[in-house]
Amino acid sequence: MSAAHTPGPWEVLTDEPDSYCAIESNGLTVATIEGMDVYAVAAEDCYDYGPVTAANARLIAAAPELLKALTQMIDWDGGKRTAIDAMANARAIVAKATGAHP
Repeated sequence: MSAAHTPGPWEVLTDEPDSYCAIESNGLTVATIEGMDVYAVAAEDCYDYGPVTAANARLIAAAPELLKALTQMIDWDGGKRTAIDAMANARAIVAKATGAHP
């Protein structure tokens, strides 16, 4: 079984146009990103490239599919409201991932 990723919540500390973004969790750098380049995916520090780093990278790589799945879940309800709490949570996650407000 693969190692677990760095526990959340993860926060984007820099979210300005033409700047790098740092993703941190409880003071630990998870990733630093500039444009299309990911400079580090780390657990304890920027030089930790162990199994937690690989788990973080897999989670980041899966983010577009996770966002798509949550978006589809929000769009599909077939007129049925059987999972209102799950839908509210999905909306909040999509809003966080897209920078929108729920």
